[in-house]
Amino acid sequence: MPAIAEVGARPAAGIAGRWPTAGSGWRWLSQALAAMVLVPLLVIAAAWLSVNAETWAHLLDTTLPRLLGNTAWLVLGVGTGVVLLGVSLAWLVALCEFPGRRWFDWLLMLPFAVPAYVLAFVFVGVMDFGGPVQTTIRALFGLAPNWHLEVRHVGGVIVVMTLVLYPYVYMLSRLAFMGQGQSTFEAARG
Repeated sequence: MPAIAEVGARPAAGIAGRWPTAGSGWRWLSQALAAMVLVPLLVIAAAWLSVNAETWAHLLDTTLPRLLGNTAWLVLGVGTGVVLLGVSLAWLVALCEFPGRRWFDWLLMLPFAVPAYVLAFVFVGVMDFGGPVQTTIRALFGLAPNWHLEVRHVGGVIVVMTLVLYPYVYMLSRLAFMGQGQSTFEAARG
């Protein structure tokens, strides 16, 4: 049985020629590659050291308030949607008996398999002006040909992000509901 090599020990004599030595070109090549990777990061860090007041004033006057408002709406909307959807579905699956409950539990985890950008493309393709949903709504209700719901808006982003992120809350809530003893629920009923 071969002996266990210590950290930093030289390799066995049979493979000594395979390891790069201190004076070889591999060391310089690896340092050059590391420097090339670090250059963009250093440029970004240097840009933060020099503050351009005109640029920040322009951003404050034009785009920053709108972006902060959109961010606040997204946090509020996605947070509310994720909690409502995740906790209610977790309660339903963990505490109620109904046919197909095990399948339902498995299907509620499927958003983990779909990347968010794919779901966003599908949502826009299905729900946009020329998509099948709005075309059918216009045809069924006899609406004007130019009538449409705007899906490329904060509301559409909230829907997509809620559908992508609710499984995290669902999973944790389901485990919490399943961990509760039946006596806790009986005491709450009493």
